[in-house]
Amino acid sequence: MATMLLPISFFRCNFQRQIFYPTSATAITTTAKTASTTAPPTTAKTASATAPPPPPPRTTTAIPTTRKKGPHFSEPDYRSVVADFLVDSLEFPKKEALSTSTELTKWRQSRGVTKVCATDFHINAELVIRFLEQKGFENPQIRKLVSASPRILTCKVEANLEPKMNYLLELGFSTSDIADVVSVQKRIFLYGLDSIIRPAIEALRTVMGSVENVLRVMNGIRYFVQNVSLLQALGIPIESIRKRIFVLCTALTQKPETLKDTVALVEAKWGVSRWSNNFFYAVDSLCCINEEKLDSKCRVFESFGWDRSDLVHLFRRVPYCFKLSEGNIKAKLRFYMNELGYDVGYILTHSSLFLYSLEKRVWPRHLVLLILKDRGLVDENLPLFKAVVMTESKFLKQYIQPFEEAVPNLHDIYVNRIGSSAQQQIKSFIKSEIEA
Repeated sequence: MATMLLPISFFRCNFQRQIFYPTSATAITTTAKTASTTAPPTTAKTASATAPPPPPPRTTTAIPTTRKKGPHFSEPDYRSVVADFLVDSLEFPKKEALSTSTELTKWRQSRGVTKVCATDFHINAELVIRFLEQKGFENPQIRKLVSASPRILTCKVEANLEPKMNYLLELGFSTSDIADVVSVQKRIFLYGLDSIIRPAIEALRTVMGSVENVLRVMNGIRYFVQNVSLLQALGIPIESIRKRIFVLCTALTQKPETLKDTVALVEAKWGVSRWSNNFFYAVDSLCCINEEKLDSKCRVFESFGWDRSDLVHLFRRVPYCFKLSEGNIKAKLRFYMNELGYDVGYILTHSSLFLYSLEKRVWPRHLVLLILKDRGLVDENLPLFKAVVMTESKFLKQYIQPFEEAVPNLHDIYVNRIGSSAQQQIKSFIKSEIEA
């Protein structure tokens, strides 16, 4: 559980760098005025003749700058200047521009900044936008980034944005993915790359197995806590949720309303109790498909003679069946029912047959049994189910190794069939039988 919550560390970083600084001119002027008003008056006894001559005026040389400082602005000018910039540069709607500029203004106030250089803001914001465009971001994506995290306009490109953006792009994130992530993880570009971003993403990738799964978790983490609370409110113990955290990965990253509707559908329509061992698997299966696709898959079963009560029975036993594609379901039904002659009742009692790949497991083992049965080496009534559910090592030990002398090429036949299509396996098997 602790590992899965690693992305929440994105919410625990104190961003301490102040982007906008007040000028010192006002402070100096104020100090000078204070000094002049508080200085003690000159007494009449002090003679001008005895007073030391004043020091010669100090001459200074102006330090050259690369750009001329622009005017400084403060509330409420800051908000309107930022809003105008968003409208002119990124085509923000006026209302959204005002809302976004207000958020940036509130952040500036929280940092104690009283005055901001207009030129500095415009130059830095333009650099950020130009950098994002060079990385392939389109205008709608940039708007999404800025709307979700206005402070990105204040980030320094070379020191901040560039290394973090390069890391995400090299990892495999698309510009669209990054825009989606920032809309959820609003402060991601404000955190340290090596201290927070890289360790958290690498840890997630280790657990989740792929960049795609990392994205799914990062985009859905905002709903995680709400969904856990929702399941607890339904009476499901936190221990049960913790044990099935990987099964629930998709469900817990859905919108709470979606999860609530899915739970109701699982219990009311499909009859899977929340206390059932398959409840979480059922929720996960239905979270992945909409009702239209679910009905379409049901019609595939019905075309092979299944009725709705059969489907409910199957779903209760193996909810995963409905995560399979329609093509996968059709291929398995065609093989089990048309080729092997299994009826609905047999498949329901051996429903785990749907869990195994035809190409990688079922067909290769089926062909091995056909060869062994044809040569009288095993019982002709040996069920395929028994061989399919075996582990790889056990299958080799029981059905390959003992018969390598009687069938010298048996192991090669088995290995060469793994992963090839069922049609290719049928053709190869028929050809080998003819040649024999």
